[in-house]
Amino acid sequence: MKRIEKPSSFITVEMLKQLDPKGAELISQAHINAAIASIRNICGWHVFPSLPDSITLTEQSGNTIILPTKSDMIVNSIEVYASLSQSEGGQIWSTRAGGEFMALPGGIVKLVGIQLKPSYSVNVDFEHGFGTPGGGVDSYPQDLVSVILSMASRAAQPSGAITVGGISMGATTGITPQSHEYRILDTYKLRALP
Repeated sequence: MKRIEKPSSFITVEMLKQLDPKGAELISQAHINAAIASIRNICGWHVFPSLPDSITLTEQSGNTIILPTKSDMIVNSIEVYASLSQSEGGQIWSTRAGGEFMALPGGIVKLVGIQLKPSYSVNVDFEHGFGTPGGGVDSYPQDLVSVILSMASRAAQPSGAITVGGISMGATTGITPQSHEYRILDTYKLRALP
């Protein structure tokens, strides 16, 4: 899969301070960016905000494409390429005349007038994600914003570890989500595509 690089953050310290002035006291933009990077890594995609993306899928067959997203999407274009031959320089691709498509919830795209074969390559340009860039913190899912605030707050706290003998114990710090936060993130996590 070829992916377009995503900006690190659309959530700022000022936005989080509006939500929780005391909780965001020690948070820096670096803590927020680290929390967002961790969430995106766990979920397997950029999650928010809605951004353009480009992906090349191979080994597709039939008339249905499943895109790696959990949000609503706008499909801008689909190109289907059929392999004609190989040369020393690599694969030669030719654009296949196509029909129309229908984007459905859950990242499903139904092609009309095209039957894919496993040797075909499909390029899709689409927009997906939750919230609007520059729309403010209220445009993002509030459960995700809450997880970002909690993770960034923990990362900003000094370690509360106590060492007794050779054993160190303490509260969770850093960017790792806690169990209840993993349950929230699980609703945004991509599953294996068929």
